[in-house]
Amino acid sequence: MRHAFALLLSAFCTAAAHARSAAQGTSAGDVFRFHVPNEPSSLDPAQLSSTDANYLFHNLYRGLYRWTPDGKLLPEGAHSCSRPALLRIVCKLDPSAGWSDGRDVVAEDYARAFRRLVAPTSKNLGVELLQNVAGAMDSFSGKSRDDALGVRALGKHELEIRLIKPDPDFLHKLASPLLVPVRADAVHERERAAAQAYNGPYKIESWDIGKKIRLAPNPRYPRGFATRPPVEVLVVDEDTTALALYEEGRLTFLRRLPTALIAKFRARPDFRRLPMARFDYIGFGPELKDQPQMRKALALSLDFAELQRIYDSPGTPGCPSLPEDYMDKVPCLKFDVAAAKAAWAGVDRKKRGKRYTLAFSALGGDDVKKGSEWAQQQWRARLGARIDLAQTEQALYLRTLRENAPPIFRKGVGLDRPTCLAALETFAPGGAENFPRLDLPAYNATIAKLSAAATDAERRRLCTQGVRNLVDGHWLIPLGRIHFALLASPRFQGWELNEMNQLDLAELRRASP
Repeated sequence: MRHAFALLLSAFCTAAAHARSAAQGTSAGDVFRFHVPNEPSSLDPAQLSSTDANYLFHNLYRGLYRWTPDGKLLPEGAHSCSRPALLRIVCKLDPSAGWSDGRDVVAEDYARAFRRLVAPTSKNLGVELLQNVAGAMDSFSGKSRDDALGVRALGKHELEIRLIKPDPDFLHKLASPLLVPVRADAVHERERAAAQAYNGPYKIESWDIGKKIRLAPNPRYPRGFATRPPVEVLVVDEDTTALALYEEGRLTFLRRLPTALIAKFRARPDFRRLPMARFDYIGFGPELKDQPQMRKALALSLDFAELQRIYDSPGTPGCPSLPEDYMDKVPCLKFDVAAAKAAWAGVDRKKRGKRYTLAFSALGGDDVKKGSEWAQQQWRARLGARIDLAQTEQALYLRTLRENAPPIFRKGVGLDRPTCLAALETFAPGGAENFPRLDLPAYNATIAKLSAAATDAERRRLCTQGVRNLVDGHWLIPLGRIHFALLASPRFQGWELNEMNQLDLAELRRASP
C-alpha cells in the first residue's frame, strides 16, 4: 500500500507540471469546471453508452422525469403521468419547457425518441427499458414497422404509452437519458454542437474537440437557479492530472479521487463520499456454471474485511452493492477458510490444477486492478488456485463478456433506475448483461413476483430473496456498497450527484462571499 501511495504521489507531482498547459485559456473564479476522461463521439442521446458522457448529457437534455440524490422520482419534462388503465399511461407535458433556440418541447419529440430507440438500426442494448411497451421488441427485431409502437402524441402536450404487461418500474424508466426528447431537425455531430438545440439546464456554446466543452445556461429551461454560472468540461484522461488541475483551482469538481488518496483528503472540507445504486460483483463465466464447489471455494476464501480496509470503504465486500433499504435483510457472503478448503477438496483434481483467468476492464483504473491482484493472491495462498489476470480495454472487454465470458471476471453494474428490480433483471435469462448466462427457475420466479409486487414491504422481501438466490448459490461475489470519493470546491453550491451517478447542475450557483 505504501508503494502504491508513493507512486500516486509521484504521478501527481509529475502531472502538476503539465497541468497549467492542459487548462490554458481558461480562467478561474466564475466558471464551474469538471472533467471527463473521454468525450462523447456524438450528441445523439440514443448512442449514450458511458457514465462519462452522462455527466455532460444530463445537463444538456432532460426526460419526462428525473431522480433526486435521495432516490426520489420527480416530474421534469412532464407535468404529470397517470394510468387511466392498467396498461395505459398518459403523460401531460410541462408547457413551459422549451428548447434552447426558443421552440417548445412537444409530445412528438418524446414519441420520436421512443421510435429511434427501438428502430432495428439503433442496436442500443437500452431497448430493454421498453420491452413491455406494445410493439417495441417487434420493431427492434424488424418484425414490424415503428408506427406499430404503442407510443404516440395525443396533442402538443400529451403523450400516450401502451404496455403489453404491467410494469411497476415504468415511470422510473422515463427518467432514462435514452428517452429524452429528440427533434425532427436534430443534428448530432459534435462539430455542429453550438448550433443544436437542447432542453436541459445548459446548452453547448463551443466545443474544442479533445480539449474542452463550454456550456452556457439554457434560457428556456423552466426550473433551477435563474442565473446559473457558465460551465466548462475539460477532457483529461488521467486521474492524477485531473487532481493536479483541481489543486491549482482550474477544476472546481473532481469526480473521482483515487482510493489510495482518500486518507490524505478525508479531513478536508471539500471532500465528499457519496453512495451509488450499483450491483458490482466478481462473476463466474459459463465454464464454472457446473462447478458449484469451485465457486463456493472461491467465494468463501476471500477475507472481505481486509478488502474493505484496502479500499477504505464504508461498504462491506461480500454484501450486495444495493442500498440496504431495498431489502428487509441484507444477504452477505462470510469469509470461511475451513468451508472454502473443504469445497476446494471436493473439486476434481484436474480442474483444481487448471489455470483460470480473472478478467477486468482497464476502465476501472488502478482501484479495480489492485482489487483483482488482491483476489488472485488470496486464492493462491488459501487454495493453491492458479489464477491469471487479464486487463482489457473496455470495448473489447464488453465484447468478450457477451461472446464468451471468462471463467472469472469483475464487473461494475450501474443500474438504469434506482430499484431492486433493475438490479435483479441483470441476471434474468436473455438479459443483455447476464454474462454468467444464468437461468435459475427459483430466481426467475422471484423476479416475476417482484415485477407484480404491490407494496414496499413485499418488494423488500422479494429483493432479499432474489439476492439470496445469487449469494447462497455462489453464482457471484458481491463487492459491497459502492461510494464515490470526490472533491468539490466550496466556491460553488447547488450541484447534485444522485445515486445513478448523474451530475445535476440545474441549481448551480456561486457561493455567497
